[in-house]
This record gives sequence, structure tokens and C-alpha cells, in this order.
Amino acid sequence: MYNINSLVMKEKDDEFKIFYLFSKGHNFEDKFEYAKAQKKFEEAWRISRTNFEKYVASRNLAGYQKSFEAQLEWFLKSLAYGLKIDDKTVMGMLPSHYHDIGECYEELKDYENAKANYILGKNYLEYIPNDKEGRWVIDALYEEIERMNQKGF
Repeated sequence: MYNINSLVMKEKDDEFKIFYLFSKGHNFEDKFEYAKAQKKFEEAWRISRTNFEKYVASRNLAGYQKSFEAQLEWFLKSLAYGLKIDDKTVMGMLPSHYHDIGECYEELKDYENAKANYILGKNYLEYIPNDKEGRWVIDALYEEIERMNQKGF
């Protein structure tokens, strides 16, 4: 339902402007022009209206934060929007999202919340595409949980 890559986007089309901004932001990332990418994602956040738009915009902005506390804040904000969306594609993104949240908690030395988020990510594994990236996320979640168990958490 929400396949950004399948949309033909033009900046002049207000209805699809946010998708245009997401696309431009990712194009800038592909060219290692991160400051330009961040500006596109910030603009997308400012004009986002739907839960899906807010989910994608805030998720992209999380990676541009200067501290793990700020990253975590944006990831949690994004997750709140993502959980409101009843769409299998979005549900397939949630395991990766929970993994990123878990990593932030680990960096902040909050291992219980890190493990809890890795476990929560497992609830959506059935929605992950069976591709290289999907298998990486599945393996990463299980490895992180096992590592937390070995540390006694």
C-alpha cells in the first residue's frame, strides 16, 4: 500500500510532496550528502500529516541526531506513529525499528530496555520480507537477545 519507490513524484504535486522529499533525502544519502538529506527529512517532518508520513519522517530524522538520547526520542516518536498503522509493509519495518531502539538503550547502558525492545521486535517477524535485509534483521534480533541473556539481562 505504501511503496515509496513505486510512486512517480514531482515536487509540484502537493499530494505527493512529502514522498518527493523522502526520495530526495535518500538520493542525497546515496551520494553521501548527509546535510542535504537531513534538510529534506526535516522539511518532510514539518509538513507530514498522516501517521505514515510522520512515521517515515521521524524514523529518518532519528539517525541524524547528535546523541543517543535524542536518537532514542525520535525512534520512540516514530514507533508511536508506526504502531498506529495497520499495514503489513509498515509492520515489516517494525523489527528493524525495535532493533534500533534496543541499540540506543544499550548505548545508554539501559540493558533491560534494550533486551525488551529486541524481544518486541520478534512480534513482527512474520511481516519481514524474505530477502537479505530481512534475514539480517531476524538474525540480529536473535543474536542481540542471546547476547543480553549471556550478560545476565
